[in-house]
Amino acid sequence: MTELELVDHHHSLPARMGTADAALEMLLAHDRVMGVAHKLAKNMVNTALVPVAYRGKAEDATAAILYGAELGLSPIQSLQNVVNIHGRPSLEARTMVALLQAKGYRFRTVESTDESVTVECTTPDGRTEPSTWTIDRAKKAGYVSTWDEAKGDWVRNDRGKIVGNTKYHTDPRAMLWAKAAAELARHLAPDVLLGIAYTREDLESEPEPDPAPVRATSERLDRPAPAATAGPATVQDWTPPAPEDGSTAVVSEPTAETPESDSEPETPQGAAPTSLQGRRTKKSELDEIGDLMDALKLEERADRQRLVREMLGDDTITANTMNPEQRGYVLTELRGLVAQRRADAAASAEEQGDGQ
Repeated sequence: MTELELVDHHHSLPARMGTADAALEMLLAHDRVMGVAHKLAKNMVNTALVPVAYRGKAEDATAAILYGAELGLSPIQSLQNVVNIHGRPSLEARTMVALLQAKGYRFRTVESTDESVTVECTTPDGRTEPSTWTIDRAKKAGYVSTWDEAKGDWVRNDRGKIVGNTKYHTDPRAMLWAKAAAELARHLAPDVLLGIAYTREDLESEPEPDPAPVRATSERLDRPAPAATAGPATVQDWTPPAPEDGSTAVVSEPTAETPESDSEPETPQGAAPTSLQGRRTKKSELDEIGDLMDALKLEERADRQRLVREMLGDDTITANTMNPEQRGYVLTELRGLVAQRRADAAASAEEQGDGQ
């Protein structure tokens, strides 16, 4: 019996439901369970067995442990199998199948090709139902990514994310099997799955929802008021001064073929910096990403690449192909992970100090 089960066993809910006392008791029981789950999560999120997506994120890991406990998963099973995609918890199709098989359901693959997969499920009372998923059905539902021959790239949305899932091209049988098996599991045993609406394969094929609008706040600074003018200032086009020898000055216009420099322009001594010099370069952003990965103790290139792809929801992205918006998003997420890890370490050190 796990620690979570012990808490739930000793603080079982009263039989009478629907009253204020029962609601309060339920909330208190959840609070006790959450405390145990958070303690477990803090001790697990920095171990190598925990997926990269949960490392340093004790709160996210706590939610996953609680979610998995409702399904009968142990804490480590929850962290390995409960996946947060676009802010929604999900399970892989094979995890759904395993949960049902433990309850007496039987699954059988009837047909499996790159174009079509049929799976049958037999319930404990002997009822059998099939489910067939084809590539055409997946395309019609919008799950399959599309290759743009003209651009030589996958079709992407306005935020640079691939529309659909490229795994339908690289491993179509596994993806179609997952769709068919999950469809049967949700249809025949919603009570076992507690009404889980999505699999990991479903959510990976959906576009990420638009981010919530950010409310900007401004701070007013007291500055001297500008001197009053009699009227609007007249802006004149700048004309380069004529050379002393009387020849015509030539002003070079930038061309589209001019490559963009990756370095920042130097500022002459005593001159004010320009707006272009306030922008970070690709190299400096990638350097910071590397430093943050070091702080998270992610030394292997494969682990770093896996984390970036999980953050962006794109299995084909690399450090060099990230656009500025994607680099900014990864930086924000990594800074949060590092800050959380440092806060957890400080809290742990404080607890140890209090215990001495």
